[in-house]
Amino acid sequence: MFSSRLSFLILYHVHDNFSSAGLVSRVHYKTSIKRINAGAVAEQFIHLFNRIESNQDVMQVPTLKDELDALLKVENLPSELRAQNQLSEQKLMEGRRIKERWDGTMETILLKYDQLLAHHDIYSGLIALQSFNSPTLHSCFAGSTYTITDCFKQEIQAYRLKISKIINPLLSAWIAEQRCSSVEKISDYRKHMRRLQSILTDLNYTAESEQAEAKCRIELENKEALLERQTLLSNCKTFLNREECSNKTPYTTLLHRQHECELLLGGLSKHSKTLGEEADRLSSRLIDRLDTIQALIKNIKQQMNDIWDDLYAIENLDAVKSLISSIQSVCQLGIEETDLADYKALESALQSFLDATNDIVECRADRDLFEISKQKYLALFESADYDFDVMSILKSVIASIETELNTKDKQWCNRYLDSIPTTRSEMMKWVDSTEVLPNYLSAETKASYQLKLKQVSAEIHKAEVEFVVFRFQRLDSNQMQQCYQALTEIMQTPENPPNIAGSDISQEESSSHSNNASWDIEEWVVLIDLYYKNPMYTRKELEVTLIPYSNMLIHRAEILNIPTSPTYRNINGLFMQMDRIKYSITNRGTAFSGTSKTQEIAMDLYHNDIEKFNQIRDLCWEKFG
Repeated sequence: MFSSRLSFLILYHVHDNFSSAGLVSRVHYKTSIKRINAGAVAEQFIHLFNRIESNQDVMQVPTLKDELDALLKVENLPSELRAQNQLSEQKLMEGRRIKERWDGTMETILLKYDQLLAHHDIYSGLIALQSFNSPTLHSCFAGSTYTITDCFKQEIQAYRLKISKIINPLLSAWIAEQRCSSVEKISDYRKHMRRLQSILTDLNYTAESEQAEAKCRIELENKEALLERQTLLSNCKTFLNREECSNKTPYTTLLHRQHECELLLGGLSKHSKTLGEEADRLSSRLIDRLDTIQALIKNIKQQMNDIWDDLYAIENLDAVKSLISSIQSVCQLGIEETDLADYKALESALQSFLDATNDIVECRADRDLFEISKQKYLALFESADYDFDVMSILKSVIASIETELNTKDKQWCNRYLDSIPTTRSEMMKWVDSTEVLPNYLSAETKASYQLKLKQVSAEIHKAEVEFVVFRFQRLDSNQMQQCYQALTEIMQTPENPPNIAGSDISQEESSSHSNNASWDIEEWVVLIDLYYKNPMYTRKELEVTLIPYSNMLIHRAEILNIPTSPTYRNINGLFMQMDRIKYSITNRGTAFSGTSKTQEIAMDLYHNDIEKFNQIRDLCWEKFG
């Protein structure tokens, strides 16, 4: 027989053997017997229950709980110990609840501690320090057998020392920084400062508590100063929140921002003692912003000053164009109205001079027009008041064009005047090539050309006469008689007057052989204007252009009741008059030659009173076009 303190544990082991096909082939049963000491198990439970009951450290609760759970897994709880086990479970549960409350309270306090470390949040540090001394921290142990252990006390003391080490050197300065941000928040500020005084008193910061009380009193005594600081801080934040100035910011805006920034800095300096570190932070940011603004203002002023410096140093047209471009750029910078007016006036004066030189340059292909423009602008700028040598630049442009004209003139002379055609075909080709004279030829070259033209024309006429005589001599007597009679009739017919290049027959004289009225000043002005627009015309090109001119002149005759004929001012008639104009300008005759007095008056207007010339032309088109 075994002792009553021993018991048996019978273990059955079942083994299944499986075939390769997965079927059970046979089952073996094996029984084993293990001998257990029931008194030893009870002693283990009783010992553990005693430890749980005597434990006062909540930090040991998780460990004891784990031990109990492990023992219950491997040993059967004796029935006589079930009541004691239930009491132990209750105490462990109580310990877990106390530990959870402790951990939650400590977590809240340590969050304040973390804020102190991360952001130098003095107020959070004071709250954490006060919480370590608060009865609330220990209230979770009230009514229980658990107590705060030395380990907890040491941990709390360590945190107190760390917090105090951070707070103590900063506390006084921090209290001085406690300000009421606005008049509307006076009540909140007063509550905050009273709470602060209470905390400081609880923590035995007596001097600091008195400092907080004095700070609160001073802060709330002068509401006007408080409102002024409130407005100042608001204006500073508004100014700093604006988009920073750049090269695109108008000059007047920069000046306004500079003035505004200087006023804000003055206000911060005035309230520097009251605002403390915030005044220093804002002043630093404002100074950086002011430096940027002043640099931009300086750059624009430099550009403005450079314009006047460049004006005095102008030596050529390129410098004039560059200065106009610089003025236009500065005028787009939003400068003040007085400066803008000055620069606009300077730009206008420079542009007038530039336009004058451009007018001269545009006449570089026509010597006569060039001479007119040259004399006009030399006289205009002779007495002009500029801050640079206008006449020197103008004369330089004129000299350049004169050189160009003379070079072309010389090249034309080398080609057409220096070589003499010898054969009749060469002479005819020479006449055709020089039918239209270039406008850049000088008066001397035109005179030399007329002399050579007479010589060549005489040679051509002589050759033509000799040819006619040669052909005439080859006729028999009857043919000679018939030819003579025909020539006589041709010479005596009034409708076929002799029209020889260089003859003295005028336009009025030639028009007497026609039923059409003589050309008046308006008509000549219109056609002379057309000629100068198309000096190198050909008949084919001009026929299309002359159609609206012919229609306008016919319509004019109808309105003015001028007698007309079917051929009045038709295309052929206008083309003939264009040839007369060309002859009068180039001193070169065509099939018809000679210049009327009315035509000479119109030409004189074009060269000497272009404004009146244009007025007549425009009025004619306006009334009859």
